[in-house]
Amino acid sequence: IIEDGAFADSNLAGTLDFSPLKELQYIGDEAFTYNAIDSVNITGLENLEYIGEDAFSDNTLNGNVNIENNPNLVYVGNDAFGDSYGTVSLINISNNPKLESINNYAFGSTYIKDLKILNNPSLGYIGEGAFNYSNIQNIDFTGSNAITYIGDGAFYRNRLKSFDFSQFPNLEYIGGSAFAQNSFTSVELNNLSSLTEIGSYAFENNRIQELTISNLANISTIGSSAFYNNSISSLTLSNLHTLTELGDSLFASNNLETLTLSNLPALTTIGSYAFNSNLLKDVTIS
Repeated sequence: IIEDGAFADSNLAGTLDFSPLKELQYIGDEAFTYNAIDSVNITGLENLEYIGEDAFSDNTLNGNVNIENNPNLVYVGNDAFGDSYGTVSLINISNNPKLESINNYAFGSTYIKDLKILNNPSLGYIGEGAFNYSNIQNIDFTGSNAITYIGDGAFYRNRLKSFDFSQFPNLEYIGGSAFAQNSFTSVELNNLSSLTEIGSYAFENNRIQELTISNLANISTIGSSAFYNNSISSLTLSNLHTLTELGDSLFASNNLETLTLSNLPALTTIGSYAFNSNLLKDVTIS
């Protein structure tokens, strides 16, 4: 066990390699915070279960962070690697079969060139702000298909151009501002039978030109301003049998010319300014 705050603010620098510590079970809260650590290697630790809150926050992190092949790791805590002031070449969180959550702000406000979250079959929760303000361009989630929850602001203010939501068949929640202020040009939200809510501002201030939202069997709410200030020219919302509300300013400030609302039997509310500041020429409701 490495207890809470054990090496906090201790002038540590360079690489921390935990791989020789085969009996390590616990890295405590704030254990290595406020140092000048460049790289962290947490690999092949059969007994490790917990990486604590702020465990490595406020470091330099100019190298790689590897959290890989840890068969009993369950938890990566709030702000565990957040608020670092370098540019991480690679965050690799892979082959951790019991990992359930990457918690709030775990890597937030840490510049990341490449993010791989591979083969974590129990990972269900990406917390609030988990990777916000991180300048991420590409993410690989191959083999981590159990995600049900993407928290508010989880990927806010990055440089993402695309994201494959179809790889998460059990996704239930896309949080407010989760993907706001990125560089998306298209988004497909189709055939996600468990999705119940797309939060307010979820995709606002992107560059989305193409958007399809269809066959979401349990969607009830698309929140206010969720797609505000994009470049969408044509939009079809179809076969959303449980959708009750389109939020305020939902599609405001786009380039919409064609709008089709089809087979939305539960829809009761179209919010204020939902389609304000567009170029609508053709509206079909059926």
